[in-house]
Amino acid sequence: MTITAKYAGKCSECSVRFPVGAQIEWIKGGPTRCAACAAKAPAPQAQAPQAQAPQSSGGKPDSGYLPPRDGGPRRCTF
Repeated sequence: MTITAKYAGKCSECSVRFPVGAQIEWIKGGPTRCAACAAKAPAPQAQAPQAQAPQSSGGKPDSGYLPPRDGGPRRCTF
């Protein structure tokens, strides 16, 4: 995605510094490149973080709910 730089920075490929207002290629979670490097080669793909399933015990889904200790109905206390 080509954007206008809000901050001065440095191209991750050629190490040339770019000023505020320069057209740069930006990928969320990936490298920032100057317009000249972006025109030469396709953008590298940023790796998406791997989601982990919540851990639960006893084979039950982890809903975050804890029943009352006395086993009775849950009451609002506020």
